[in-house]
Amino acid sequence: MFPAGLPPGSKKNFGKLARLFKPAGAWDTTKYVLMGQSAPLRASSETERAAIIKNAFAKKKMILIRYYFLISTQINCTIFLDYTLIRFLTFMKQFLLFFLVLIAFTFGCLPSSSTAQSTTAPKDSKFYEMRVYYAAPDKLADLNSRFRNHTLGFFQKHGMTNIGYWEPINNPENKIIYILAYPSKEARDASWKAFTADSGWQAVAKASEANGKLVTKVETMYLTTTDYSPMVQTGDKGPRVFELRTYTASPNNFQNLHTRFRDHTVKLFQKHGMTSIGYWRPVDKDAGKEMLVYILAHPSPEAGAAAFKAFGEDPQWIKARTASEKKGGGSLTSQKESVYMRATDYSPIK
Repeated sequence: MFPAGLPPGSKKNFGKLARLFKPAGAWDTTKYVLMGQSAPLRASSETERAAIIKNAFAKKKMILIRYYFLISTQINCTIFLDYTLIRFLTFMKQFLLFFLVLIAFTFGCLPSSSTAQSTTAPKDSKFYEMRVYYAAPDKLADLNSRFRNHTLGFFQKHGMTNIGYWEPINNPENKIIYILAYPSKEARDASWKAFTADSGWQAVAKASEANGKLVTKVETMYLTTTDYSPMVQTGDKGPRVFELRTYTASPNNFQNLHTRFRDHTVKLFQKHGMTSIGYWRPVDKDAGKEMLVYILAHPSPEAGAAAFKAFGEDPQWIKARTASEKKGGGSLTSQKESVYMRATDYSPIK
């Protein structure tokens, strides 16, 4: 079937070409033209044909093979068989296999989010809700106990994802701040409807409030992650504190604020030892305000203050801030709020 002397790996390609062009009838005559020759090299036997092919491959030249065959009339078919191309395709097949293995190994060995942060992480499509509970006087411990022993389990039962639960370090208003995640707003509404209708939860709520209500006020904010937010991940990363920061953009500067965070701020936070937990924007505008909500982690409040001081003095930040404020016609924010928090003992993120 195959001419003698074909290099390894070329028989398969040669065979495909032959099957494609060879008719049911026998070959009439076969001519080989070695490109670059002054005259065609003709072969009248299998031995001569194999010698021509072997010689062409050795010189890494292209062979123009013309098959003349008879069916009912004479038909002329042309095949280009290129040694260099065959060797290149064989190499590429091996290279791609090696490349895929390398990618799999690399992704398997990437450092965790505790040692590396991505500012270009894939978009998180989940729907988030941040809730703030104000405990009644002397009821903060009872509220924490109900969350720890009952509420988180009922949330999970009804399809809600517990992200984090925190108390402000300075907490005169007896707050508990927590974040839940859902597949969508519709899923959120369905989960809360099922949760409040759950007879088990109703019994727990009634028993816990036998001596009075545990919560005097609830605030809620629906959120979606920004395109530069890292994936929000739970887990215990060791002793640390969290900082909840809320920025209100100045008029017409909401997009400029996000651009500065995307292109500069998040990277500089990482440079100065601050861990980005997540960046969100409210789904519904609060009385026309355009806000950015984000959470950072620090080893301690003192470390957080020192990191922000170094960040504020960084020439890269000064340059980015100056350019962005020149473009925005002044400060990009009209209001900033910062709250240092500690994760509760039952918080999924610590």
